Amino acid sequence: MKKEWIGFLIIVLIFIGLMAEDFKFGKVGGEGSYPPDVDFERSVEEVLDKLLSQKIFNSVWNDFFHYFTNFDSMEASTGDNTFEETGSIAVTLDGWEVATEVDVTAASFMQKVQIPTLGAAVALNRNLSWNQPQRFRANFSFYDSTDTNDPQHTSYLVRGVTPQSNYDHPYFGFKITDTTLYGVCRDSSGGGESTVSLMTVANATAYIVEVRYAPADKIIFLVQNNSTLKMEEKGTLIYGTHKLPNPSNANTSTFYGMEITREENHTVQFVGSFFEYIQKIRKF
Repeated sequence: MKKEWIGFLIIVLIFIGLMAEDFKFGKVGGEGSYPPDVDFERSVEEVLDKLLSQKIFNSVWNDFFHYFTNFDSMEASTGDNTFEETGSIAVTLDGWEVATEVDVTAASFMQKVQIPTLGAAVALNRNLSWNQPQRFRANFSFYDSTDTNDPQHTSYLVRGVTPQSNYDHPYFGFKITDTTLYGVCRDSSGGGESTVSLMTVANATAYIVEVRYAPADKIIFLVQNNSTLKMEEKGTLIYGTHKLPNPSNANTSTFYGMEITREENHTVQFVGSFFEYIQKIRKF
């Protein structure tokens, strides 16, 4: 934590302590009033709002990079906004959803490349970094129209490249094999990937997922409980034990990827309707 933040929080805590003492001795809320009355609580809230809101806003604005998309457009086929199609595959927009569907004829993949900084080099983006804390949240569903009771596919939703893109870049996120959801990560194409089994997922069912990446430490995977609507931690991958991205890896240009590969001659659709990403900004 920055020194100015520590000092600022100390001042806030001292102020709260003084307010509490005033209240205790009857200076706020009347002689011997206890517990705190509504006016006292409102006074504390107003002061904290004034002290903290601007400080938090400035920190979020200056120290973090945030990106959100509803896949509301598919701009061109090259450049900073790319949907790449290989093999026999259809990539379409359906309302706010991006759908990738692979048929029975060939293994295929789709990925979107997003470079947020204009003029960024191919292998280096000035916003993205593997050396900074970051998270993404997204949703997905899949539908096997060949056999709804026995889906056969392998799909990825990751920060970074997708496996079949053949770039020597890292990634982390989620992998679905048939009906098993995994947390997944890779440092480079030559190093293979690490996975942790998270849960069983169902055909034609929507899921909200979240991943939290701490560089040179760990990756935590969460899935929203569709009954309680609360995010639940499902698994963890550990740096040094598993193949987490190396913080010094400079291959950062690929923003996120979606990929689907058919299995056993099944026709399967992989769908997502939003992707949200936040990362602490790298300092130069």
